[in-house]
Amino acid sequence: MGAPTIYRSDDPGAPVTTGDVKNGLYNVLRACLVDGYGSKPAAGWSIVHDAWASDGVCTFTNAAQSGVLGVSHNSYLNYGPIIFTASAMIDATTGVNVRSGFGDKLVADLTTSNSTEANECLVAHRNGFYQADYWCVIANEQFCAAFFSSNEVRLYGSDQALANHFEISHIFFGAADSLVGLGGVSTAQVGNFVQLGAGIEGRSESSWRLDGNLHGTAVVDGSGAAASGSVYVHLSPFATSAGAGLGGDYPEFIHNLRLVPLSLWVGIGTSSKGSAQQVADIPMLYGSPDMTYSKGFNVMAEFNAVSLTDVISIDGKNYLWAPTLYGNVMFISLDAADWQ
Repeated sequence: MGAPTIYRSDDPGAPVTTGDVKNGLYNVLRACLVDGYGSKPAAGWSIVHDAWASDGVCTFTNAAQSGVLGVSHNSYLNYGPIIFTASAMIDATTGVNVRSGFGDKLVADLTTSNSTEANECLVAHRNGFYQADYWCVIANEQFCAAFFSSNEVRLYGSDQALANHFEISHIFFGAADSLVGLGGVSTAQVGNFVQLGAGIEGRSESSWRLDGNLHGTAVVDGSGAAASGSVYVHLSPFATSAGAGLGGDYPEFIHNLRLVPLSLWVGIGTSSKGSAQQVADIPMLYGSPDMTYSKGFNVMAEFNAVSLTDVISIDGKNYLWAPTLYGNVMFISLDAADWQ
């Protein structure tokens, strides 16, 4: 399959999630990844267990069955669902190597939640706003990138830089290019599964900051063994960039903008970047080591890019540019070779 499909809330036949903060994420992921809708085929994922109606938990797996993305009801009113990853599921509500946030088995009971989980693990929520009203999903059978917002203009319009994207949530999950012997994207073995985004670091309203740590979860550590204890995830180049940052003052530079795939580093027991080990490359997601945060929108203005779904060509490759918190910019490759 390879190349990703782009799904949007304004597609004919797309699931309508207006005002449905509790069920919106489940409905969107089920429609885009598993069932398809209208003229859009499903991305090629499958359901492990769907106990959404009975127990409030549903688990999805990619075509390689290398891991699980779980969605669970949040017991707190007006909060979106919490998410978790696992190597596999024993039954509908019991997982193997369950992780969420940086804590080991933070979601111990997958059918409920507590205040810590409400902040650390949720997605598609901002302080009571119905965050899943507008959404965009880019996915193939192995990996998924999803964006949710309560504000259509924030997600697709020309004023995306406003409010530092506090009204957009992001979640990215699936198989990567393992550096610890667990295969590539299409050949992923069990444990080759990562999740980035959601309400990590208690940022329930903003979801994903690129320049620190705790960006997500990984099923395995730097040796390829099941991760245990507190696990801190760093993303390069965002967590390590020391560049001055490009901007509107240097428009001649942007045509040679250097992009590199995001690499995922895992630290066990400490958030220090120096102790982390590189676990995987994420070949469909790119960043620039030359562009620090707060400069991203200046650069993209030079490309006349104002929408999440604007296609940008850099060095002969097409990307969607994805604005994130505090002016950071990442790029989603549309090249099939990066998704397989």
